[in-house]
Amino acid sequence: MIELFIVERTDIELIPFALYPVLTDEEKSYILRYRKKEDQINSLIGTLLARYLAERHQIINQPIKRAANGKPYVANFEGQISISHSEEFIACAVHPNGRIGIDIEKIRQIDFAVATEFLSPNEHRFFQTRESEEEKLSALYTYWTLKESFFKAEGTGLTGGSLTAVEFELSNPPVLRLPAELAGTWKFACANLSRAYRCSVCYSSVKPMNLLFEKICLGELTAYFVKSGTRN
Repeated sequence: MIELFIVERTDIELIPFALYPVLTDEEKSYILRYRKKEDQINSLIGTLLARYLAERHQIINQPIKRAANGKPYVANFEGQISISHSEEFIACAVHPNGRIGIDIEKIRQIDFAVATEFLSPNEHRFFQTRESEEEKLSALYTYWTLKESFFKAEGTGLTGGSLTAVEFELSNPPVLRLPAELAGTWKFACANLSRAYRCSVCYSSVKPMNLLFEKICLGELTAYFVKSGTRN
């Protein structure tokens, strides 16, 4: 089963900094790469959420490491972990034996002219058929999170013109159409958070797999580590 857990951060002052001793020096160093306090807090929560999910898969007391491309991983775990955060929401997805990528974004007003920079011609035609501004923003952010989750799962990251070479059909679930040679190797899902956010997950699957989507409150997550007294 693929697990996708999301934490809603309502007040950064409620984050118990006493949890920092739970982290390794490598985890702390990655968190401190963020310049803004809010982003550091979100990265801390994301790291703890990844540790929590890893322990659900019996990977006990193992730190979250980072590959050269920044992708998180856990030593001696055959699956993959992906983390994303945007303002009030932090998301983490775990695939027990395959590749995975997740992206979450808060919907903001943008210049619709940027659509040509990352939408394929077919995607752009679909986007233009959306009648209201809200529908247009929803389509743009759905496309964006799908593409970023795809590149995270691929391990390549977002790179220039490659965005327009990737094409999705916004069905339920979404379907990858281009590149054609990869169309049958990836599955996608969109998590329903709120009208203000879009969250997409991409995962490899040679056979149908269940996807568990669950929200976990920040208090429950922090209490888990306080109670367990996990140390490295």
